[in-house]
Amino acid sequence: MMMINYIFLILLVIIYCFIFYGFIYYSRTIDAYNRYFGAIALIVIFSVLSFILFLILVDSTFSDSGFLMIILLYIPIIGAISLTFFSTIYVKMIRNNPKFIRKTLFVKIGIKLSDKIDEMNKQDRDSLRKTNHILIFLSLIGIWVVCLIVVVNVSGSSEGMAPEDSNMFLVWIQLFLNFQNRREIFHGLGWFYYVILFFFYSFFIIVITNEFTRKSNHFVLPFNYISRLVLMEEENKGYGSYLYFTIGHLFASFFCPPMVLYAILGISSIADLMASQVGMRYGKRAIKWNNRKTWEGTLSATVTSFFICFFLLDLSGA
Repeated sequence: MMMINYIFLILLVIIYCFIFYGFIYYSRTIDAYNRYFGAIALIVIFSVLSFILFLILVDSTFSDSGFLMIILLYIPIIGAISLTFFSTIYVKMIRNNPKFIRKTLFVKIGIKLSDKIDEMNKQDRDSLRKTNHILIFLSLIGIWVVCLIVVVNVSGSSEGMAPEDSNMFLVWIQLFLNFQNRREIFHGLGWFYYVILFFFYSFFIIVITNEFTRKSNHFVLPFNYISRLVLMEEENKGYGSYLYFTIGHLFASFFCPPMVLYAILGISSIADLMASQVGMRYGKRAIKWNNRKTWEGTLSATVTSFFICFFLLDLSGA
């Protein structure tokens, strides 16, 4: 059993290396800073994740838990590969049948979406691009509320909904320096922390696969067409902003307790949307050191960020 666990771990590390190589390979010079910071974030994420799995596997009392964690980390990867395989086969089949293409429901919907997006102004297109970020934020809030209600009704307390120590960076340092107490540390993180971590991990696998297939001449995903519709011209040359959005929050999920992560997600989705919409619609005073931004948009984002942090962090006592 232990040997199988190590084999699966080695294969997982190889897959992570392939993902990292693909991220660098499909990068473009226009994404210079995002590429550097994204690459650093991925190195940290994959290294920490691999090392944590290794620490679990070397402890014989953790062997079953380690195997379960490895399987869970494989599930999004297998799902993304399977979806890519069947989508590619489907697309190749309909490309050989022009009559079928014209009758395909997805093609008809795609044409209508394309026409509507082409008719949108800059403000509406920006709003459309960032709506998915807000949907992710609201979905996670909904997940937290449902889990909180279930846990409180079942156990009578909210134990397990957040790490006991809110300084997650210090927790990881203690884990690396004090192997003997790793069981207490893993249990002290709370089960809901792992739910959030797995959510962003799965979301990252889907998004990075979408970007790889979007730039590939041989593979496709159903999301490729939608992303091409909403992306700006410069993003089509490099990576979509949603990839860096995902990498950033996956990185944050390692070092932030759930409610702090929710606050970051709220700022990067709702506050970012407020900044761009207010700036484009009502912005009159450009910031001298960044002419693409306005003081009106910046102020609206600052106020929105304050209320998001006040509500979420005060609510959780983080």
